[in-house]
This record gives sequence, C-alpha cells and structure tokens, in this order.
Amino acid sequence: ADGGVFRVPIGGGTVTTIASGQASPGSVAVDSQNVYWSNSGDDTVMSAPLDGGPPAPLGVTSSSPLHIAIDATNIYVTTSGGSVLSVPLGGITDGGAPTVLVANQGQPGLVVVDDAGVYFTNYTGASSVVSIPKSGVPEGGAPLVIAANENLPFGIALDATHVYWTAVGSGSVRMAPKTGVPDGGQPTVLATGQATPSGLAVDSTNLYFASEVGAGAVLVLALTGSGMPRPFVANQGYANVVVVDPTNVYWTDFSSNGSVMQVAK
Repeated sequence: ADGGVFRVPIGGGTVTTIASGQASPGSVAVDSQNVYWSNSGDDTVMSAPLDGGPPAPLGVTSSSPLHIAIDATNIYVTTSGGSVLSVPLGGITDGGAPTVLVANQGQPGLVVVDDAGVYFTNYTGASSVVSIPKSGVPEGGAPLVIAANENLPFGIALDATHVYWTAVGSGSVRMAPKTGVPDGGQPTVLATGQATPSGLAVDSTNLYFASEVGAGAVLVLALTGSGMPRPFVANQGYANVVVVDPTNVYWTDFSSNGSVMQVAK
C-alpha cells in the first residue's frame, strides 16, 4: 500500500503528508480536528488528526468503500457492494460493524448530507438520485427516489431546498426538490450538451461543475437556470471533484499532472 493523504494551505505552499502507506485512499472529508478518508484497497474507513498523528481505522466495510460525507457525529459511506453505511466519527468498538442504512442500491456513488438525511447518486442499476434518513431505511420501507432513470448520475450537491446532480450519460446538469419529483413530473434541466459532466458544487447564486468539454473545464451556471453555462476555467485536463467556499473554487485534475487547483470566484 503506497497511497497517501495530504494537506496543503488554501493559498498554496508546502504539501504535508498526513498519512502514508494507505491502500488506495479515495474520498476525503474534514472537520475542525480530523481528516477522514476511505481506503478501497483494504475496505477501511480511516481518520487522522489534522495537526499530525498516526492514522486510525474507524471501521471495516464488507465491500470497498467509495465515497464519504460527514456530519457532527457520523461518517456516511457508499460501497461497491451497493450499500450506504454509517460509522461513528470516533470509530467502532468491541468488534462491531458499520450500520447499514440501505442495501441493494446497484452502484451508489457520491454522497452528501444535510440535517435531515443522506443523499446519493446510483450510478448504475436504477440510475437514480436517492435520499434516506440518517437513521436508515425502516424495516419494510424504501428509500425516497428523488429522480429515476437519470442516465448515469454522478456528482451531487445540495442547497436548502434542492438537490443538484450531473448525469454523465445525457451530458446534463439537473435539479429537483429534496422532496422528490412530483408524480408525472421531471427534474429541471439546467444545462445540456456537456461532455462527461462530473463533480459539482453550489453556493447561494451559482452552480460550478467539471466537464471534459474542450480541453477540460470548470463551468459556472446561475442557479436560476437562465443562460448557458460559461467556462469558469478552461484547459484543465480531467477536472473532476469540485468544492467551493465563500471566496474560492477548488477542484482536482486527474490528468497526468495530478494537481489540486484553486481560483477566486
């Protein structure tokens, strides 16, 4: 295992290794004290202190953990086996196992949370956008399908009232109320004709998403859905994961230079 988890100042600078010798680390999340990540190579969910210290396993999943999100108490994990799990931030003790919130979900992908629930994309199978309670789907119940038949949904983001996602198969960016698309209705299409749209993020006015359009780009689109997306930053190779804070947009570039990028809004 030769993967690593790293830290760099927001303004750029020296890269600090938080953990080395990790088995294919993937999705990362942070809070005020720790960094958390998934290791798909050995089916573990890990954490380490932001200011240095040995990494610690928090839980072992029954199939490869893919993507994670956190709140104040738990890590929420999607797995290659089609489940969404929760693991306490402090880890599982006494030989316990992660809590299964929902199973048999095809290929759950990126995951986000709010105060009320867990939201994720199902990249294959039902190709849907789904939400579940943080406590899990009750016995005999079913997840809330926010939108079905979405043609390879991938990236997902939330604001106070809506869910936003990219659909790789249709080259589109879409949204729906958190309560789901009404019977007989359709999600709102915000953008079409995009080349492999992937990660996305929202702020109070705009949606930012990565696409392979041209030589790779991060594009910006008003949340009102009026107008076409415009390139925010071009020539980005394989821009993928996108996040925002109040002043900047950040993304990873999976092309040969393997970089983490930033630009002011």
